[in-house]
Amino acid sequence: CLGKKLSPGVLRGRNLQSASSVPQVIYQILEESSGRDEIVGGPDIPQTLEEFVDSIKGSNRPDAKTFAIKLKNMITLLEQRTRTAKIQEYLYRHVASSSIPKNLHCLALRLAHEHATNAAARLQLPVPELVPTLVNNSYYHFVLASDNILAASVVATSLVYNSLRPEMVMFPSLNKVVFLDDDLVVQSDLSPLWEIDMNGKVNGAVETCRGTDKFVMSKRFKNYLNFSHPLISKNFDPNECAWAYGMNIFDLEAWRKTNISENYHYWLEENLKSDLSLWQLGTLPPGLIAFHGHVHVIDPFWHMLGLGYQENTSAADVEQAAVVHFNGRAKPWLDIAFPELKKLWT
Repeated sequence: CLGKKLSPGVLRGRNLQSASSVPQVIYQILEESSGRDEIVGGPDIPQTLEEFVDSIKGSNRPDAKTFAIKLKNMITLLEQRTRTAKIQEYLYRHVASSSIPKNLHCLALRLAHEHATNAAARLQLPVPELVPTLVNNSYYHFVLASDNILAASVVATSLVYNSLRPEMVMFPSLNKVVFLDDDLVVQSDLSPLWEIDMNGKVNGAVETCRGTDKFVMSKRFKNYLNFSHPLISKNFDPNECAWAYGMNIFDLEAWRKTNISENYHYWLEENLKSDLSLWQLGTLPPGLIAFHGHVHVIDPFWHMLGLGYQENTSAADVEQAAVVHFNGRAKPWLDIAFPELKKLWT
């Protein structure tokens, strides 16, 4: 195919090498195994055969070796894109479809397709000043987040992430918000949460080191942070009680008076410098650090945990909880869900 498109002697190699040696040089380069990191050229790599031919026909005609390297880079790039597309298709069809409700799975596929094909769908979120106008029509303000890799959750999750920016710029006109994960069931009126006196603290949360269920309610800082690292052992107590994400009330007025956001980013950078060795993977460990000293303990009635990784939950206890949380792998919409707990979701 290249022979038909390129004129004879297009390579400078014709003056330096015999006609028989040029193909050998090209074949040698093409047949060498290469890794992903060996690709060079970045955006300058031709995207199609036509672009490649045009680049070869230019004034700076390459020698045989350079020609082969450029051709190999283009082929490798195209192969990687094909593999990536196949992997993404597999994840969406097999992993996502079995880990999220069917209606959300279909929405995720549609949004992912829109994101890939429509430039307008890749625009940034609205400016922070516009966000409060979307939520100020109610006295109570709730922020929903997602544990799943869903395009449908991007907006909600981004709002929560951006709320960690200095001075809470995403919610300048709000005083309090309630944060709710997407894998929980609300069974009671949550409006009394606004009446809780948080004593100047920022994060109202249920502790996870005290309770009758020792399997779920036995989590302390040592379960999440790496106390063999001097930076952790010097700043935190391994026996300090952990707390739960998923149903939290945040006092934004109190938050704006702290350095929580700066502290959060500081520790993220320190973790990167330490090769991600300061804590276990997940969102809770850096949260424990960021909100350290800013947590107000609320009654366990507001947040029952562990329905996604243990089945020793009595029906009586569930009925008495304001919010039940399916944190863990056995999500109630999956085949691996605990049958006796699945009805709470359906």
